Amino acid sequence: GILGGTFDPVHFGHLRLAEDAYEALNLTKVILLPVGHPAHRKNPVVDAESRLKMVQLATGSNPYFIVDDSEIYQPQKNNTDIFHHNNKVFLPTREIVKHTNYTIDSIKLLGHRIKEKYSKHFCSLVWIIGADAFLNLDTWHDWKELFNYCHFAVAMRPNYDLALTKMSTELGQQWCHRLTHLQDFKTGKIKETSGKIIPFTMTQLDISATNIRERLKNNLSIRYLTPESVYIYINNNGLYK
Repeated sequence: GILGGTFDPVHFGHLRLAEDAYEALNLTKVILLPVGHPAHRKNPVVDAESRLKMVQLATGSNPYFIVDDSEIYQPQKNNTDIFHHNNKVFLPTREIVKHTNYTIDSIKLLGHRIKEKYSKHFCSLVWIIGADAFLNLDTWHDWKELFNYCHFAVAMRPNYDLALTKMSTELGQQWCHRLTHLQDFKTGKIKETSGKIIPFTMTQLDISATNIRERLKNNLSIRYLTPESVYIYINNNGLYK
């Protein structure tokens, strides 16, 4: 599973969504992918390195969560080789990504890296997305091509109906063509490694990063809205003031 986002800051709503997807779809791992420069929204309030650090702090105790920093850092040009010296491994020097991040590029990169690591094993990528965000999928860069690289797990609020009338014609066509029952996916009846849309029910928590930032701006407590480690990091570094 892959859960992308600005995580500005990460909170229990994000983490519960990742946990719900992990459990509902019987995933092996969930990759949390903090975005550097999002294509479809304003740039985050806090710098990329701080947001990455908060996600790492929030997920450190969960063995099924992986934090991927490929949208934050990239190898410096002409310095991409790993080399060894005196029994030490030297990794390529990295720099902050300054360009806009497109999901299609990230999913291709992740797919390539995972196949290199797990080439002997069957592996599907599942992009985890909220129902409201899914309604705007047809505005994403090369959005139809995404189905060649991953499935989409659409997180639905309890008693929420994602009606075709809410979708554009093209997106509605993809929904009808690719819709798959959760149980069929979870039990392994679906053999395709990409191209399916799987709705699942998420735990509804009325927490938003916007509200957290507003509370911090007004010197109000955010304790119990985000993990204690993130709460401490924000306070220690004076973020969102």
